[in-house]
Amino acid sequence: MEVVKSSWDSRIWRLPWDDGGDVPHALLDILRGCNLRCRACYNQARTGTKPLDVVKAEVDGLLRLRRLQSISIVGGEPLLHPELCEIVRFLRHRGLRVELFTNGLLLDYAACARLKEAGTDLVFLHIDSGQDRPDLPASAAWPERRRLIAEKAACVTAAGMEAGLTITAYPDRPGEVEDGVQLTLDSEDLGYLLVTRFREHAAIVAIEGNLAAGFKATVKGTPHASPENMRSHLDMQRLLLDKHAIRPFAALGSNRDPQDARWLSYFVGTTSRRGRRLVTQGLRASACERLFSALCRQLAGRYLFFVPWSASRFWLHLLFNAALGGNARGNLRLAASALLPGHRLHAKRLLFQNPAEVGASGSVTHCINCPDATFHQGQLIPVCLADLCRPASPPCTSP
Repeated sequence: MEVVKSSWDSRIWRLPWDDGGDVPHALLDILRGCNLRCRACYNQARTGTKPLDVVKAEVDGLLRLRRLQSISIVGGEPLLHPELCEIVRFLRHRGLRVELFTNGLLLDYAACARLKEAGTDLVFLHIDSGQDRPDLPASAAWPERRRLIAEKAACVTAAGMEAGLTITAYPDRPGEVEDGVQLTLDSEDLGYLLVTRFREHAAIVAIEGNLAAGFKATVKGTPHASPENMRSHLDMQRLLLDKHAIRPFAALGSNRDPQDARWLSYFVGTTSRRGRRLVTQGLRASACERLFSALCRQLAGRYLFFVPWSASRFWLHLLFNAALGGNARGNLRLAASALLPGHRLHAKRLLFQNPAEVGASGSVTHCINCPDATFHQGQLIPVCLADLCRPASPPCTSP
């Protein structure tokens, strides 16, 4: 096995969101209250549904602070909101791509059809072992969860939306991350995987601040001492390189160290025939992505975060990436495989995420300018800290 020497090297694209106003993504938290309890849930307020006018005001606040291209709807369980489709329509009316995070309990073909009609682009399914679900047996094993994930993902894609899976990396269940990676690479329906490391928030009393002013936490004990068996980004790099021969594509540093990869993403192409994966190729960032990103910022006034799936567009991307510094041989092999009769081309995006981390002294480490920030009390706050946060003064200002 090749040794990975660093969690950040010159081959990994450093995403160009150094200015907080240039971050093209944010989270819209529309309600509290859920039909599940998850072991890793960061929500502290368990009830409350925001009226549509409050949600619209929060969207307007986010758009004042960021040049958004996409937004993720979160909760609580968003499908419990009685005006969810109206919220999606409003977001699309404001020119935003829409992602939805759901545990999938209420997701059936009728619900998927309504979400698609409203304008939803992507549905992330949160189905992992840290849940006690009524649609699975108690202590369900991986094959049973895999079956449920496949059923829900097929429901999403049949309605014309894209599907993703989100799971938590628990320290006592290290093999589940690899199960999720394997499923996403093999699946005909899943195009995304989001893996978030487990964090225990019980020791945090309160947090003051915002993304502009910084954060300071009041803690009791040592809130985020990582267990010895907790996999790091470096561990995952070794695993993915050894088992799947893929390397990281892009990363985001932290507010304290730009070389500390809090977000680590992989961009992978596969081909399949009759449901069997044939060719797997991890893309290496090249001048193609950097030039396209800069051009979007210059011409459209914002960076791209979500790009709708198109097999023909991805096929051309493979060629341009190969020509401008990517892995030419691997890309061309994948592109050639996609041209064979009966072969299907897929793009897979794998994201490994470290949530905000609080030290014993109260120091807070998070992704630089946190793309997963939400609008809380008039300011941008990482969503995993929002329920604990008291805003700092002065508030954030528009870019």
